[in-house]
Amino acid sequence: QGPVTVIEPVFRQADPDAHAALLAAMRAPIDSPPLRSLVKPGQKVAISVCDITRAQPRRETLRAIFEEMPGIPEGDVTILLATRTHRINT
Repeated sequence: QGPVTVIEPVFRQADPDAHAALLAAMRAPIDSPPLRSLVKPGQKVAISVCDITRAQPRRETLRAIFEEMPGIPEGDVTILLATRTHRINT
C-alpha cells in the first residue's frame, strides 16, 4: 500500500458575528456569483440542511439564506433534510 495521509482538524474560535460572516460568504463566494444574483422571483428553490446528527447552525444559515433571496416567497422554497447516511436517530 501507498503512504497514509492523516488530516487533523484545525480548531478555530467562533466568529463573534456569525450572521455577518454568513452574509459575507454568500455575497462573495469562491468561484461563484453571489447567491442574490442566482435566484429570481418566480423560481422554486431547494435548500439542503443536515439533520440533527450533524453540528450545523441550521437556523442561522437559513436566516441568512432567506435574507439573500429577497422576493422569493417562503412557499417557493423547499427545505430538504439530509438523512440516511448514518445510523438511525435515537
